[in-house]
Amino acid sequence: MGLPAPSRLLALAALAAWLCVWTLKPTPAWKIWWHGAEDWAGRWLLRDVGLYVLVFSFPPLTAAAMAYLHLHLLGRRPGWMPAMSNPVFVLNPLGMVSAFELLMAAMFATLLAWTFFCGIARDFKKSTAEKFLRLHLSSLQVKVMQVGTRMGSLAEICLAVLLFPILRKMAVLKLVGVQFESAVRYHVWIGNLLTLLAAAHGAAIMSVWASKGTLLSEMTKWPRTGRVNPAGGAALATGLVIWVTSLPPVRRKNFHLFYSAHHLHAAFLVFFLLHGGDRHFYTVSSGALLFALDKLARVIGSRPAASMVSAKILPWHPFSITSSSAMGGDRVSFVIKCNGRWTGSLYSKIKSIQNSDPAALRSFAVAVEGPYGPPSLPYERYDALILVAGGSGITPFLSVLREISAGRAGSPARVGLVYCVRRAEELAILGSVSHLLLKKKKNGFPGLVRVKIFVTREGNSSGVSARELIEAASQQTSTIVSGEESAPTTTAQSPSSLGFRSTAAVTGFASVVFLAALVGLSHGFLPPPGSPNGSSLATDLVVLAAFAIAAGCGGALAIALVRRTSPQKDVPALCRSHGDTDRESQSENERAPDGEPEISFGNRPDLQAAVEDLRGTLGAFNLGVFVCGPDSMQEAVAEFCRTHRSSGEGREAWKHILDFHSIKFSL
Repeated sequence: MGLPAPSRLLALAALAAWLCVWTLKPTPAWKIWWHGAEDWAGRWLLRDVGLYVLVFSFPPLTAAAMAYLHLHLLGRRPGWMPAMSNPVFVLNPLGMVSAFELLMAAMFATLLAWTFFCGIARDFKKSTAEKFLRLHLSSLQVKVMQVGTRMGSLAEICLAVLLFPILRKMAVLKLVGVQFESAVRYHVWIGNLLTLLAAAHGAAIMSVWASKGTLLSEMTKWPRTGRVNPAGGAALATGLVIWVTSLPPVRRKNFHLFYSAHHLHAAFLVFFLLHGGDRHFYTVSSGALLFALDKLARVIGSRPAASMVSAKILPWHPFSITSSSAMGGDRVSFVIKCNGRWTGSLYSKIKSIQNSDPAALRSFAVAVEGPYGPPSLPYERYDALILVAGGSGITPFLSVLREISAGRAGSPARVGLVYCVRRAEELAILGSVSHLLLKKKKNGFPGLVRVKIFVTREGNSSGVSARELIEAASQQTSTIVSGEESAPTTTAQSPSSLGFRSTAAVTGFASVVFLAALVGLSHGFLPPPGSPNGSSLATDLVVLAAFAIAAGCGGALAIALVRRTSPQKDVPALCRSHGDTDRESQSENERAPDGEPEISFGNRPDLQAAVEDLRGTLGAFNLGVFVCGPDSMQEAVAEFCRTHRSSGEGREAWKHILDFHSIKFSL
C-alpha cells in the first residue's frame, strides 16, 4: 500500500500533539509553563482565551480537517490496517475486541491512571493541618474532596472524546478504518465510564457537604467567579437522565424516548460550561464543535428531495441500501422493513399508489441523508470471500455480489454464502441476485462455489429445494414491480451532500471563526485578564456566542458548497425490473457445475462448521470473511477466524490470510 499520505501523517501528528497535551497537563512542569504562557498571551491580541483554543481545541480540529482531506484523496481505495481489525478475543459483554481497539483502550486507561495519579499525589502532598483547620474539615473529608475532584478531571477527559465516535458525516475515525456502525459502541463505553466518574465526583463532594450540614447552601450558591455548584448538579442530573434512557431495556422498548432524551446533550454541555468555567470547556470544545457541524451537515444534506424511480412490495424487507456505489451512478436502491408506524405508513402509501396510479411514483419526493459508513466493502483485496448473513444482514452483500458478477477488475474468483432466515418467504430478497446464486458466466467467473441456506423456524414438509425457492423469489420480484414499463425516462434529483474535501474546508473555516470570534468578543466585552471585575458568567456567555457564530458560519459555508453542486441530473429510468434483468442475463449463463445450493430447515446452524466447510471448498490462501447479522452470529464466526487465522505450518504460515470483517447497522 506504500507509505502513508502526508495528509494522514499531519492528522496523526495533530492527534499525537493533543495526546501529549493531555499527558503533560497534570504534571507540575506543565503548571509552571502554562502560567507563564498565560501571562504572555494576556499581553497580546490573542489573550488567554485564544491560547486555550490553540492548545486544546485546534489539534483535534486540525486532525479532523486533515483526516477528511485524506479520505477525499483516498477515494475508493482500500482502508488502513486490515489486520488490526481482526478480533483478538470474543468476550461478553464486550463482544469482539480487535487489536486496534485493545491498543486504544490500553492507551486511554493509561492516560486516565496517569492523570489521577499525578493529581492526587500533588493534592495529598499539599494537605496540611493548617489547611484542614482553615477549611473546617477533617483529614478524611479533605481527602474525599480531593478524590472527588480528581474523578471530575477523569470525567472531563471522557467528555473530550465522547462525541468523536458518533460523528457521521464528519467521522474522524474513518482515518484508521473504523466506520460509524462499529464506532457507536465506543461512544457507549465512554458514556458509561463518564457517567460513573461524574456520579463519583458529585457523590464524593456532596457527601462532605452533607456531613458538614452545608449541602443546601453549597448547592444553591452562585458565586461571581469560580465553580458554580447548581450548574454542576444540573449537569449531573441531565447526564443521568441521558444514561438511564439509553439503557438497552429502555432503548429497545421506547426508542423515541431514548432519541429525545439524547437531545439533552446540548443542555448538558451548557451546564458543564457554567459549572467548570470556560477553561475546562475549551478541552471539550473540539468534539462539541465537530458534532454541531456534523448535525448541520446532515440537515443540509437531506434538504434536497430525491425523486422515486420505482418501488416494489416484497413480503419481507430490511432497511438498508442494496445498490452498488460503483455501478448505480445517480441511483440508489433501498429495501425497508415494515416494522412500525412510519414504515407502515410508507408501505401503505406505496401500495396505494401502485394500485391506483403507478406512474405517480415519479412524483413521490424522498429526503435522503447520508450516506454514512464505508462506500464499499474492502472485498477486492481477497482471492475468495465467505459471506455470512442473518436476516436483514444479506442486504450489504447484494451489492457486493452484483459488483462481482459485473466482472469488476480485482474481484475475488470464488465466493461462498451462508444465509440464515426464520421463514422461507424471507428468501424473496435473493430474487435480484438469483442468477448469481444458480448460474455461472462463460467469461471464466465461476460464480458462487457454495451456497448454504438455513431456515430456522419452518420445516420442509413439501420437499422444496433451495433452487426452487430462489427461482420462485426471482419470479415474484419480477411480477410485482409497477410503474416502470411506461416510463422510458425520468428525472431523479440526487441529494446534494458535502464531500470530504468540502467537509475539511468547513471544519477549518469554523475553527478559525471560533478563535477569531472568541478573541474579538473577549476584547469587546470582557475586562483584561487578571482584572478583579471579571465575571465567570460573562465569560461563559462570550464562549457560547463564539461557539454559535462558528457553528453558524460553518453551516453557511456548507450550504454554499452544497449549492455549487448540480442539483438535477437526467438519469435513465428502470425500464425493466430486476427480474427481467435476471432473465436477460440467464440467457448468457450456464448452470454451475459446482453443486446445488444447500438448504436446511427447522434447526439453528452450526456456523463454525459451515464456515469451515466453505473454507475448505474455496481453498484460498487469502480469504476474507464478512459477517452481517446478530451479535451471536458475529461472535461465533469471529471466534472461528481468531482460532484458525494461522492455518499454515512453518515457513508457509505467513502466506495464509484469514481476515474477519464485522458489518453492523446503526440505529
